[in-house]
Amino acid sequence: MGYDIRQLSFAEVLDRSLRILVDNAMLLIGVAIFLGMPMEALPRGRGWPEVLRWAFTLSWLPFVGAALASATADIYLGRDVTIGSAFKTAWSILFRYIGTYLIVEAVFLPIFGLFLVSTMLTTKSAVGIRANIGLVILVWLPIAFILWTRWILHAPVMVVERRFGMSALRRSSTLVKGAWWRTFGIVLISLVVELVPARIFGLLTSSVPVVGTLIQGLVFSFSYAYLATVVTVYYFDRRCRLEDFDLLYLAEQIRAEGSQTPATAKSAVGSVSGSSA
Repeated sequence: MGYDIRQLSFAEVLDRSLRILVDNAMLLIGVAIFLGMPMEALPRGRGWPEVLRWAFTLSWLPFVGAALASATADIYLGRDVTIGSAFKTAWSILFRYIGTYLIVEAVFLPIFGLFLVSTMLTTKSAVGIRANIGLVILVWLPIAFILWTRWILHAPVMVVERRFGMSALRRSSTLVKGAWWRTFGIVLISLVVELVPARIFGLLTSSVPVVGTLIQGLVFSFSYAYLATVVTVYYFDRRCRLEDFDLLYLAEQIRAEGSQTPATAKSAVGSVSGSSA
C-alpha cells in the first residue's frame, strides 16, 4: 500500500501515522510487542523493581526501537518488509544505534537516577533530601525536554541515512531547526496517545493477573508503535520541507518505473531515502 510522500500539516502527520499503523497493525504491533509484553510483565514498585524496569528498558528498547524505525520507514517508502527483516536490519546497526541512544538517554539519566534515589528514601529525615531532589528535577526537566525535542528524529536518521552518534543528533537538530514548537506539539500529543490509554487499561486490568498483563502489553505495543510511526512520518515531512525530498523521491520512482530490472528500481528508491541533501 503506497502513501504519497509530501509536506503534511500538523494534523495530517498524526492522522497519516494512525492510518499507517492501522493498515500495518500486524507488522508494527508485532515488532513493538517484543518490548510491550516484557515491560508489562516485569514487577512494579518502589526501589529495586523500578531499577530493574529501567535497566531492561535501557538494554532492550534500542533493539526493538531500531526494528520499529526500520519497519515504519520501509512501509512509508513502499518497500517490502517483515518482522524478521526489520529485526535483521536492527541487528546490523545495533551497537551504533545503542551508542547514539545512550547519548540521548544520558540527558534524562540524572532525572531517573534522582527519582530512583528518592523512592528508596523512607525515613522522616529524608524529607529535606527529597525536596532538594525535586528542585533539581524541576530545573533539569525543561532542559532535557528541549534537547530531546531537538534530537527526536535520531531514530529514522540512523535507520534511513546510516548516521550515528553526534552526527545523527546534529542531523536531527538541523531538521527540527525553525520548527521546534511544531515538533514539540506533535511529540507531546503522540506521548499523550502513548501513555494515557496504557494508564487507563492498566488501572482497569491490574486486578486480572495474566489476562490483564496481556491486554496492557498489547495496548502499550500499539501506543509505542504509533509514536514510532509519528516520528518517522514527521522525519520525512521535514525532509520534504527543507530538501524537496518529495520531488526527488517522485523523480526516482519515475526512473525506476522506466527501468527494465526490478533490482534497479529498488536501488533507485534506496538512493534517495539514504541521501542527506
